[in-house]
Amino acid sequence: MPASRVLLAAAVLALLPLPAFAQSRTALPQVGQHGLTFAVPNGGGAAFGIRKMLSPRANAGLEVGLGLSRSHTSGQSATTHENVSVRPGVRLYEGTAGPVVPFLHLFGVVSYDKQGSAWSLSGGAGAGIGVEWFFADRVSLSGYTGAAVTVGHTHGNVAPNDFIGFGSSTSGLALTLYF
Repeated sequence: MPASRVLLAAAVLALLPLPAFAQSRTALPQVGQHGLTFAVPNGGGAAFGIRKMLSPRANAGLEVGLGLSRSHTSGQSATTHENVSVRPGVRLYEGTAGPVVPFLHLFGVVSYDKQGSAWSLSGGAGAGIGVEWFFADRVSLSGYTGAAVTVGHTHGNVAPNDFIGFGSSTSGLALTLYF
């Protein structure tokens, strides 16, 4: 299990003993409040970001994702895969009462990937659905899934290539601390 997932799981387990608030309280943070997000996006790595409540039902954020892995095939040299991404997004909440709130997730992404001497630069946009659980005052755990369209360019140990793709596996889990 990647270290980022272990850290996220440990943080969630450490916070579970905190008292859950009554179902009647308003779960969402107040307009203007900020949040620090620690996420585990689909595909591994880790993402960190900041969020801000724009209105009683809208939350905007910016995440920066980092990924690093190394693979080795028998008889060949090891290959390092590096990834950096920037992902702005907006969550439009469907309700404001209770500790569990569903949302529509709209996002963009710009990503740089490098594997060996090959690299790619891509950008895209997507949408999905999710749910955010405010299990303690100013602390939430959220998950989402959706689809995205990506366009980009690859260059390196392969012939230069422009590409367009559609992915339905844009998902992630996040822990957010609001202040």
